[in-house]
Amino acid sequence: MTFRWKDYRVSGPGRWKTMRLHPHEFIRRFLLHVLPKGFHCIRHYGLFASTNRAASIATARALLNVVPPAADPQQDRMLRRMHRGCCRAHVPAVARA
Repeated sequence: MTFRWKDYRVSGPGRWKTMRLHPHEFIRRFLLHVLPKGFHCIRHYGLFASTNRAASIATARALLNVVPPAADPQQDRMLRRMHRGCCRAHVPAVARA
């Protein structure tokens, strides 16, 4: 099976690339993007949208009378590393509120 894909690390005419895979491997890779039953795909919107994240969280903390946690640079680095290049987060349905 042959298909084209876009390499976001490259700019210019070499951005689109062609890949050949065995059909079983293509289906395996495709199904990695399908969520298991009971999970819900959450995109970056709402309270945690990047454009108003700090203001939204501050408002929520004020309404709930919660003191902001002390900054932990170690945890911040870990979270940034975990979500580097992440376009969405997969969260179990039971975690949705």
